[in-house]
Amino acid sequence: MGFDRANTANCVATGRGRTVCVTGAGGFIASRLVKLLVKKGYAVHGTVPNPGKNDRAGSERDEKRDQRHGGGGRHPACGNDVVDRLLYMDPCRSIDGEADETCWSDLEFCKNTKTAAEQAALELPKERKLDLVVINLPLVLGPLLQTVVNASTLHTAKYLDGSMQTYTNAAQAYVHVWDVADAHVRAYEMPNAHGQYLCAGRTLHRSEVCCILAKFFPEYPVPTRCKEGAGEMKKGCRFSSRRIMELGVGITPASQCLYDTVTSLQDKGILPRRHADMS
Repeated sequence: MGFDRANTANCVATGRGRTVCVTGAGGFIASRLVKLLVKKGYAVHGTVPNPGKNDRAGSERDEKRDQRHGGGGRHPACGNDVVDRLLYMDPCRSIDGEADETCWSDLEFCKNTKTAAEQAALELPKERKLDLVVINLPLVLGPLLQTVVNASTLHTAKYLDGSMQTYTNAAQAYVHVWDVADAHVRAYEMPNAHGQYLCAGRTLHRSEVCCILAKFFPEYPVPTRCKEGAGEMKKGCRFSSRRIMELGVGITPASQCLYDTVTSLQDKGILPRRHADMS
């Protein structure tokens, strides 16, 4: 099972007297992380790019400002505060078969992508004697705090709003945004956490995604045909989350990730509700 959202009100206040900085605090993942950190008693400094312009934080922005206990938009590393651990979030790297933290894409092929940037990010802290922990993620789903869609939630919404008549022949893994927030906090708090951690659930083909959506939400026009025809279906990469689970992080089933995403889109008014045809 994944993160126990029902018990967030009873979070142990492990962050009392501690200050953390969350960059891009108005984003889909970071805003969930901020809420969890605040519940655990942390003073949170949040940075937001272009504040006031295309701000995705919505009404949560004011709540987070009140909860920062005096923290402004200043990054602690820019002042006199001591940074004891850095957490870096990066997308999972796709390979054939099962992947773990030792697997890398071909650097020559990916020299202009985030793969090269991630390796550089791993080397820099060594030079500056900083403690860096990396969380690698697949596509992140779950309920929104914002009032607009992001790339992750659009991935789900497009199969419900009638804009897609077919699905693509592709597969990828999913993870719940609550599990991601939990993974970040645990990786930050646990002294023995080190190196890279994959935080990924089950890999699903788009046909499986559409089947799950059609089962939960039969009132929507979910595609039933593959764009590329009835040929061989791609299997995608399987990811091992063993290391992050050893820190106590649970992985929510992909079906729950999809369900929570859609109900959030409905609650926000982004995806109009429809009545199921009972005939």
